[in-house]
Amino acid sequence: MNIYVLTENSYLFLGVANSLKQRMDCRCVQLNPNSKSNSEIFHLTKPGDIVLVAQENSNIDFTMLMELNETNASVIIAANHVDWKISSIFRFATIARKFYLSDLLQNMYLVQAINNKEIKLPKITKTERAVLKLVMNGMTINFISSRLNIATKTAYSHQRSAFRKIGIRKSLDIIKLPSNYLNYLCSAC
Repeated sequence: MNIYVLTENSYLFLGVANSLKQRMDCRCVQLNPNSKSNSEIFHLTKPGDIVLVAQENSNIDFTMLMELNETNASVIIAANHVDWKISSIFRFATIARKFYLSDLLQNMYLVQAINNKEIKLPKITKTERAVLKLVMNGMTINFISSRLNIATKTAYSHQRSAFRKIGIRKSLDIIKLPSNYLNYLCSAC
């Protein structure tokens, strides 16, 4: 079994690699999150392989998540913000950014049983999509309501509904989402 650790943190990689080698027969490979060759490596994975994404910056690229979903490997995301609904979109396991080895081992065994690679993007209405685009550009609810020619309470209701669907509570939480995730959602029909 190969375990690919997607991180810039060499200490984290060495700690995970040494701990796992003591407990199981595996080969650990460190991947740089900024490398363009990762997608080629992802497509070479086999069933039983595991990709652990533990990036230093909390902003994970949504395109990379889509590529990971296409692989044969099981995926575990270690993130600062596990409150957004990544596990409802992809069949990835999520653990806290500062995890214990027991958390990782437990999720490794659980995630290997998941072979469904179906993506379940939230269903966002046309108006919610328009509100999200304006929120992404830093616009206020008053501006959004005047721009879309709807009542302020209606704009707020659309914003709340969209936020609930994507798993955030307030506008500031948008930075917790993967980069280009909202662009992808807003461009999807």
